[in-house]
Amino acid sequence: MNKSITMALIFCAGLLVAQDITGTYRATGQRVEYQFYTRMNDFGLDGGNADGSSSITISDVYGLGVTQELSNIPVGYNFAENIVGPIGLAEIDAMQYYLYVTFNEDGTGYINNSQVLASETEDCVTAIQLLPLDDDLSYTSNLDAGLTIQETMVTGQPNWSPYVGETAGSWSISGSSFFSFFPATPTPVTSEFQLYGDEFAACYANCLYQTGGDHAYCGGMECGGLVHGYPGMPHPGTTAGYMLDDVTTSFAPSNQAYGIVPDL
Repeated sequence: MNKSITMALIFCAGLLVAQDITGTYRATGQRVEYQFYTRMNDFGLDGGNADGSSSITISDVYGLGVTQELSNIPVGYNFAENIVGPIGLAEIDAMQYYLYVTFNEDGTGYINNSQVLASETEDCVTAIQLLPLDDDLSYTSNLDAGLTIQETMVTGQPNWSPYVGETAGSWSISGSSFFSFFPATPTPVTSEFQLYGDEFAACYANCLYQTGGDHAYCGGMECGGLVHGYPGMPHPGTTAGYMLDDVTTSFAPSNQAYGIVPDL
């Protein structure tokens, strides 16, 4: 079974050299949220069905051709999450995790002398490990953008950020091999296929039972507001980069304990 991941990342940075946002920063806090969805089985993998779902089956050992399906894994189901953090500078130092980001005045930047926690996937198995990192990036920033930090993430899960509802500046990444790309202005993202979690599954099954199997009604009207994304339609939340200046406390408990306050 292949998996795709939606990740929400917030980090705080300590300023080493700066004039406005221009300068070199070190990440001093981080929280990463991984949301796991089942992806369409369209690679000819064992157990793949015409609708893109995957079947787990058992067969008899005597060669009689008896096969029984144990489970059917549908497409787009939000089957798990993994939250890492929030961690602060103490944990980052203990893990020997160093992320130094330099922002230049012309909108270019780079990461060097860094080693970071990164995922590496082989044969559909993902492992997290420390890897050295050097990277060039392209960015924009506007500390006076006046954005309101959104309450939900792209796929509709609540935004954990303690800064939700506050007025913030913006930043964006349009070129990088480390950062995901994201715009400065909150922008809808189109779903490639339907994504949903337990709430939709429960609503849909109950609705089908109540209406005698009216799929269009249950999916399009009764339970439609609970999906994380319809094919060709925007996800419930937008994507954007938010930047706060002059913060008074870190979101990482260990930083709060040691009085470490980020610059951004």
